[in-house]
Formats: sequence, structure tokens, C-alpha cells
Amino acid sequence: MRYQMSENAFGGRDKFKIKDENGQVVYEVRGRRFGLGDALSFTDAEGTELAQVKQVVLALGKKYEVVRHGDETVTISKKLFSRKPAFDVDDEGDDDQFSIEGNPKKREYTILRRGTPVATVSRKMFTLGDVYGIDIVPGQDDVTILGLAVAVDKMIEEDELN
Repeated sequence: MRYQMSENAFGGRDKFKIKDENGQVVYEVRGRRFGLGDALSFTDAEGTELAQVKQVVLALGKKYEVVRHGDETVTISKKLFSRKPAFDVDDEGDDDQFSIEGNPKKREYTILRRGTPVATVSRKMFTLGDVYGIDIVPGQDDVTILGLAVAVDKMIEEDELN
């Protein structure tokens, strides 16, 4: 499935809109931007919460969790001693062994599961500012993968602001 993700940061709040191939908004991610750590709510088009993307505040370096169903957690952290943005991904509920390859800073990367590509994130699909495409292989947990993309975006954005 191909998604289009765009971010609108206005008035201290983050808001991501995720559209399907037909241009229909299928997911939204909203949260507060200032305060003690980011906390974003990932909802479907009707407003039902499907996941949370939360910053882990008491962590060495940048770290986020994608929490599904209240307890299934995928944690993504930025590697501390790396010249380019690199990430460690840990799935606590499963041994999925997610990894990220490519250039996250330019929003051009692949999400792999057990070494097999499951999603491609690319800004090249669109020419507008903070709009990029995410192609997810059928049969994957789209919400978790989109949540990982949001977390990567947040960590890259934090680096750009500092």
C-alpha cells in the first residue's frame, strides 16, 4: 500500500496526515510539541486511537516507542556515535528484528524486517516540502511501520533544530 505523509507543525502541536493512494486521509498523528517529551496519538480517520508514538525522556540519546494495544512496543533509538543518522529498532513483543537502511535525514530509506524490505520511505515521490511517500509491502502492520516513520521524522527534526 502506498501512503502519502505530510507534517504540519503549528502552534506547538505536531500533526501528521497520512493519505492513501486515492488521496483520502486514512490516519492522523497528533501531539504536543513542547513540554517533557513528545506524546503523539495515532488515529484512524474516525478518530479511534490505534497507537501512540511516545518519546522516552529518561534515555541516553533520542528514543521513541510505538505502542500498540497498550502493551506491544517497538522502540527506536538514534545511535549515539554515528556520522550519519543511524537507528536501532527493538520489538519487545516479537523477534521481528526491524532495521533501517538508507538516508533518513533526506527521508530516503528502507525499513527491513529480518533483513527483508517491508517499506520504502521516499521524499522523491513528491516535490512539496515535508511530504513524502511510504510504500508498505502487503501483509505488514501498516500502523507500526508508519509509527516508526513518524518516530524517525521526529528524531531527524530534533537534530535539525539543534
